Parts: sequence; C-alpha cells; structure tokens
Amino acid sequence: GWTLSNGVEVWFRRTDFKDDDVRMMGWAPGGHSGLSDELYVSAVLSDDVLHASGFGAHDATALQKWLAGRTLSVSHGLGGTRQTVSGNSSVADLEGLLTLTHAAMVAPRFSPEGFATVHRQQAERLGNRDQLPETKFHDAYTALVWPDDPRHQPWTEATLLNFDLDRSRTAWEARFADAGGWTLV
Repeated sequence: GWTLSNGVEVWFRRTDFKDDDVRMMGWAPGGHSGLSDELYVSAVLSDDVLHASGFGAHDATALQKWLAGRTLSVSHGLGGTRQTVSGNSSVADLEGLLTLTHAAMVAPRFSPEGFATVHRQQAERLGNRDQLPETKFHDAYTALVWPDDPRHQPWTEATLLNFDLDRSRTAWEARFADAGGWTLV
C-alpha cells in the first residue's frame, strides 16, 4: 500500500477474478455523530442532495450524460460513525472513477433543484409512513430503547422542517473536504 502526501492510505490487490473490473471502497472516521443536532437531519440527507445535484464539472443531468457508455459507478455516504465512498469501473474508466470520487469531495454541488428533489421524495415517503405495517412496532421499539435521544426519534413530515440546503452542504464539507485520515482499498 501507499500513504499519500495528504495522509490518505491506499491499499490495493490484483486478483484474477475479472480482468476488466476495478472495485474501490473508502472510509474515514467521523460521520454525522460528531456533528451538531442542528445539522443532523440535513447531514443524514446530504448524500442524497449531492447525488441529485451533481459534482465537479457536472450537474446531475450532465453527470448522467457523461456516464453514458462508461462502465463506471460511484456512491458516497455520510453514516453515523464514518463517511464512505465506493465504486467500480472497467480498467479503461478507472480515471473517471477516481475523478468523480475526488470531485464529490472537493467540488460538491448542492443545488436548490437537487435539494427540492430530495425534499419532495422525503415528504412523499414520510407522508405514506403510517400506511406501513411495521411503523407502529418501530415507533414503540424506538420509544422504549431511545426515549430521549433526538437522533433516534421516528421521522415525520415535521422532521423536514430541520432539512436545509446550506446545512447539508456544511455537514458534507465538514466530513469530506479534507481527505486526510481516509483509507481507500
């Protein structure tokens, strides 16, 4: 493996499983658990806003067009205790995989349109929440196990009042802007 000048650890292994398949995953400690309660809802939804907005030189529509015909996918996540990236590509599209991974970290786009898309999707999901049979069980379990924890309360349509575009961007940048401490495999 290598340790890059910015502290990123890179580990790799050649395999003979598939000649034209590159798989990557990366992580760093942190996640939304280390962010303020004020940022929590926006942080949880920040990766959705990012992918609905685009990153680097591409908005979401341009990104889909750019990806057409390439064997390449990449996803990012901001979890409870760590932030992650994963992806795969053909050998020929490896540069694109690394470019998009980097772009989401240093040049994220948090557009009003991407935010509106995620807000609408979440509002629809939460509006139908009570129609799911497991909702009452989940809510009762949550109240028993985490009665006073604001981060473990069931989400409702009112939860979206705490969802904000600028807070999503702030949470993302707090966890992804500095790649130091990341491990890539």
